[in-house]
Amino acid sequence: MDELNDRISSVQVGDVYVSYGRIPSGLLDGWSEVIFFFQTNESKLYYDSNEYEKVIQPLIDKLKSQNDESNHGVRWVETKKEAVVWTSYCQTTLVSFRIRDSY
Repeated sequence: MDELNDRISSVQVGDVYVSYGRIPSGLLDGWSEVIFFFQTNESKLYYDSNEYEKVIQPLIDKLKSQNDESNHGVRWVETKKEAVVWTSYCQTTLVSFRIRDSY
């Protein structure tokens, strides 16, 4: 898996394609800071939330691992995660991150 970016993109995790992207801050009530969505369109994941988590968690971990030691120790900290759409043909999760600086 290559570097993740903040544009709407698609990446394959195992045999599942995941669309992801950044959502502008202030767009969603109750959500703040850096917000990403992760969406799958796999009917087999509808019946098994653990399998769904196994698919999206590596992407979330990849974002959290974007720590930048050259930029004052900036690190991404997950602050909120919520499944917002869960149907037999579409599963979508929102995740927010706080970007912490060592200062």
